[in-house]
Amino acid sequence: MSLIRLLPARFHAVADYAVAALLILVPLIVKGSTLAVATGVVAGIVIAVVSALNRYPLGVVKVLPFTVHSVGDYLAVVLLIAAPFALHFDHTDPGLSQFYAAAGLAVLAVSVITNYQYSPKRAGTPAKQTVPVQQATPAHLAALALGRPGVPASPGAGRPGPPSCCGDSAQPGVPGFAGASASPSCLAGPVWLRITW
Repeated sequence: MSLIRLLPARFHAVADYAVAALLILVPLIVKGSTLAVATGVVAGIVIAVVSALNRYPLGVVKVLPFTVHSVGDYLAVVLLIAAPFALHFDHTDPGLSQFYAAAGLAVLAVSVITNYQYSPKRAGTPAKQTVPVQQATPAHLAALALGRPGVPASPGAGRPGPPSCCGDSAQPGVPGFAGASASPSCLAGPVWLRITW
């Protein structure tokens, strides 16, 4: 949801915690009306908690995807700018009203340039190890076709050669092998044997 993917997630995280701290501290220092001060303190606490739950470099618990966090950023922009007017303290506390509007615009500026496609894999964190998959040999494919998964269709260790239907390596119980001759139909074999060796 950003226009320019310029700002990395780490810098966005720093900005989140900085805005949260300012929203908590500035109203307490300036001493406005109770409603105006509470607005900043509550907004700052919510931003700090959401940042701590975020799945980005400075997140503590890391349960909230960074792309979902972007929606919260735009919601914070609207709430920070609209709060003084909606809660009617824009005339009684003009200094805090302007500060909240400036904080909202700062959050908007950071949001439109943030790369929300953060991934721990791209950030240098080790990716999850994948288990290598054993390559299916023609013998395993033949065993699957015969309904015997896990049992190679030809005896011997390692990668077996192509099954012979000419009687030199007959396999009991396997159709087309026992006592077969070297006829063209025998060499073609069933469909499951038509594999490039």
